[in-house]
Amino acid sequence: MNSKPTSPEKKAKPQRPLADPEKIKNRMKFQPSFGRTRSRPLTGKQKELMKTYFPKVSITAEAVGSQEFKARVAGKKLFLEIGFGVGEHLVHVAKTNPNDIIIGCEVYQNSFGVTLQRSFNEGLYNVMFFQHDSRLLMDALPEGSVDRLFILFPDPWPKNRQQKRRIINQQTIGLAHKILKTGGVIRVATDDIGYFESVLELFAGDSRFKKVTDANKYKIVPDDHVETKYHKKALKEGRQPGFVEFLKL
Repeated sequence: MNSKPTSPEKKAKPQRPLADPEKIKNRMKFQPSFGRTRSRPLTGKQKELMKTYFPKVSITAEAVGSQEFKARVAGKKLFLEIGFGVGEHLVHVAKTNPNDIIIGCEVYQNSFGVTLQRSFNEGLYNVMFFQHDSRLLMDALPEGSVDRLFILFPDPWPKNRQQKRRIINQQTIGLAHKILKTGGVIRVATDDIGYFESVLELFAGDSRFKKVTDANKYKIVPDDHVETKYHKKALKEGRQPGFVEFLKL
């Protein structure tokens, strides 16, 4: 009696790498406020700057608690910009405040490519870059260490089901209160009227901050502001940006 043919030995499926526990923890801690992180390849020059210039001006969440960081910012004003786009405002603040430091937070790799090139061409070394969710950095920054916080033209996530992803929420405001010095200021700009009204409502319910922009001046561009790509786009498409500032009491 013939025995049944033996089936070929099944190949073991390749094991998926274990998920990074730190990434899992961070996903649970903060609702993602951004979509894609890359759209097209970086140019050759941008790739070169990511290898050579970026390590000299980058910062990690762990490093902001170090004595080296504290010594570097001692006696200087510290500014923080969340979502710097293609860097017009970030570079402007760095150039007009050469003795102070600004940290720019962004997750979009193509924004980094453009902004690094802008910063390098200007010879700026008072800029620091954080290439992760800004709230991870805010969570790690020392209390009362930041003078000014800029959140300019954040993704409005306009649909009702998306609004939980807006970067300006009670959790972020709490982090802002922790890192800002007393008298420190948050500047918010957006061309989405619904988002603007929600920001006003959030801060109106927080006694730790005081709105310092009069309602009749929301449409006035601050003197020290520089138009960004998204600001210009809003104007071109007929949307009037609004600006508002809040002071930490």
